[in-house]
Amino acid sequence: MKKIISIITLCAVCLTMTACGNTFKDEDAFSELELVKTEADRSVPYNLKELENCSDIAVVGEFTEDTEQELTFEYSEFFGKEILTIPRSYNTIKVTKVLMGDVNVGDDLRIGQFYGISDGKLVTISDLTPMQKGDEWVFFLYQEKDGTYWYSADSDSRFPTKQSASNNSSMRLAAEPYLGVYDKADFNEGIYSEIVEKYDV
Repeated sequence: MKKIISIITLCAVCLTMTACGNTFKDEDAFSELELVKTEADRSVPYNLKELENCSDIAVVGEFTEDTEQELTFEYSEFFGKEILTIPRSYNTIKVTKVLMGDVNVGDDLRIGQFYGISDGKLVTISDLTPMQKGDEWVFFLYQEKDGTYWYSADSDSRFPTKQSASNNSSMRLAAEPYLGVYDKADFNEGIYSEIVEKYDV
């Protein structure tokens, strides 16, 4: 079962214009940003088995690039200006361990996530913190036709490893960034415990 996040757009549904190419390198830059977070409907697995069933692959990997973003804008009559609708950011992970699926150690995988940075704001429709070069996670992912991988269940599909839990970057917009979420309540302790027990990561 593959489910894409059903997005409740920030202000509108139609897409009209796209701006690409911004790259963010300095993790400290996040401390200067205002967080704008919007909720979205998504698949919610209740246990590890359900998460595995809605994923094409599960791997341990490390982000190896500076994140690039693709920002989509449209004109809003209400605001009287163009507004950001569906932000997308992309990075690459190098696979260091395969838990399930048809990939190999050493593969480079393109990962997408629904957030972007514009006008001093980090705008996100994901509960996950930004992708940052050098961070290592356990990923549960599905693949789109263009080859890009996306999180199977947003914050229920990216977890720290035992080695990375205290070493991942300090993203200052999150209270406990080593968990990879803005709010600890969004971290699925139950599934994480199952992952550690089954895969010893």
